[in-house]
Amino acid sequence: MPRYRVLELSYIGDRLQEAESELDYDGLPGSNLLPLDAAARKAAKNAALAVAEIDAFEPEGEEAAPIDLA
Repeated sequence: MPRYRVLELSYIGDRLQEAESELDYDGLPGSNLLPLDAAARKAAKNAALAVAEIDAFEPEGEEAAPIDLA
């Protein structure tokens, strides 16, 4: 499982995580997590690519609608 260092106080996995703590996390990593192993670096890279792809997509002549993640 990917391992990260928490960079700032964060709510992750239904828990409040202190800055500088380390955790195993299999979800979508954000910029508040520093990858500590190869699996985490791969997950962070994939997350960044997905965000870039979403940011780049905007239908011609329309504004993109908000994404409902619920």
